[in-house]
Amino acid sequence: MRTLIVDERGSLSVQEIPEPAYGECQALVKMLSCGVCNGTERHVGGIYLPVCGGVS
Repeated sequence: MRTLIVDERGSLSVQEIPEPAYGECQALVKMLSCGVCNGTERHVGGIYLPVCGGVS
């Protein structure tokens, strides 16, 4: 499966990783798209994410 990786420098890259194991009462959800809505989500785990302006 593909995942978006944010490294320690804040660089973003799409990488292939093994599908994670999940158990009973858990689900693996396929996301078709995602985005950063506003400035409050720009800092994730101490890493600053770039945001492109656009229509919300």
